[in-house]
Amino acid sequence: MAEVQVAARWDAAFEDELFNSVLREVAPHLPDTPATEAREPHSADEIAEAAEFTARLAAHDTFIVQAVSKAIAQLDFDTDFHLKLSRQVGDDGHHAELARERLIELTGSDQLPKIEAYIAELWKALGDLPYRDVFGFLAFQFHYELHIQGRLKTEGRTAKVRFGRAKKAPVAEGASAEANDELVHRINILRWVQKTLAAVPQAQRAEWIAKLIEADDDAQRRLNPYLRHRIGNAGRAWQSDVSNVVPIYDGFRRGVLAYLVELPETELPPLTSLAA
Repeated sequence: MAEVQVAARWDAAFEDELFNSVLREVAPHLPDTPATEAREPHSADEIAEAAEFTARLAAHDTFIVQAVSKAIAQLDFDTDFHLKLSRQVGDDGHHAELARERLIELTGSDQLPKIEAYIAELWKALGDLPYRDVFGFLAFQFHYELHIQGRLKTEGRTAKVRFGRAKKAPVAEGASAEANDELVHRINILRWVQKTLAAVPQAQRAEWIAKLIEADDDAQRRLNPYLRHRIGNAGRAWQSDVSNVVPIYDGFRRGVLAYLVELPETELPPLTSLAA
């Protein structure tokens, strides 16, 4: 994979190029652009897989709300970043509500108890990592906002079935609004990491980066069973080609970390794979 240009400005186009550079290396047969013709789930099995995906999505976004709220309460963030995190909490709370509404449409009843059970699984997996210190918090953010793009883009490139929205919110409009929100969250995290790393004394920089990567790898190990379930479910729900998702995810994650710590990928230590 081509080395990440640290000086490049992170935006949607840069994300796509980073992802496509991984595809060219490990899965060149996959398309360079997302599938455009996709349909709603029809059969009972398709609806069941879509419902599982949607319940997990609602839990994912609600977990972000809870984890970020705990971190705000327990870690010392500057006011500017605190406000940006407050936006993340509000946005993802709204996204969780949209997923909950979609789940009611798919199943005919409110599935909040199932969502809450899935949230509890996430807390069991990560424990206090999202709020124990700044490194754990950033590792949580990287996995829930940045690294996840490697699997989401993989799933979206070949999807035959689409993730729908509540009927009152058109699919294209709803998906676009959420995508824009999430891109803002990612950029806010990236910029805060860059600002924070720039303030670290040169003599302590290597140690700071090592602690950050160690926390990120800790999160990877903790989340692997959950991530593999989500990917398998997404592959069935959207009938996507996820056969190459492990090297794609691993390569994208490595590129993200290289960008974040401003190092060539060759200088990063070995990282725990999604397959581990």
